[in-house]
Amino acid sequence: MDAARGQQSGKGYAFTSASTHLAVAVVGLRRRGVKVSGDDQAEARAALKVVAERLG
Repeated sequence: MDAARGQQSGKGYAFTSASTHLAVAVVGLRRRGVKVSGDDQAEARAALKVVAERLG
């Protein structure tokens, strides 16, 4: 794997990292009593994917 090009699985490090941060943010929000649905999280993850594809 060439670190400069990211992962060879088709998902770059930035997308994977952003997806992880999103999951952590959702957990944090839920712990604070904010209702975040699975649909909300899926919509945010889909938006991240679109941005990653445009940049990729």
